[in-house]
Amino acid sequence: MIGLDQLSFKAVLFIAYQKSGKTYEQIANESNIPLSAIKKYFNPNEEYHPRPDHIITLSKVLNTTLLVDWFVAHVKVEQNHNLLPHLITKELTDVINEMMKALEDGELTLFERQKLVKEVKEAKEILDKLEKALINGEFK
Repeated sequence: MIGLDQLSFKAVLFIAYQKSGKTYEQIANESNIPLSAIKKYFNPNEEYHPRPDHIITLSKVLNTTLLVDWFVAHVKVEQNHNLLPHLITKELTDVINEMMKALEDGELTLFERQKLVKEVKEAKEILDKLEKALINGEFK
């Protein structure tokens, strides 16, 4: 099986697109990213890549962690623990932001709870990596 570290970002982006089942138009509408940019992002013949904030937005719209997972695979977080605090901050901020949005109306719907569980799991994965690094004396 080919790992994410062996694929190009464009390939992973296209896999995420295919798995979503969404059209370019749906992605553009849901992400507020211009359709022309969406078409360039997913065109294998274009050397045009989404900027970091668009990668986060696309991950949410495509309902995937593949894009972030690709970066983690290439950075090899297990060997470069200096990135863990930044990833932890990002994940915990995502949890807090989702919680604040969900509680705006004073109740948690099933969809909001599911979204929060997803965010908490993502944060927990990063925290587990930090815990492992600390236990093994790998975090400096």
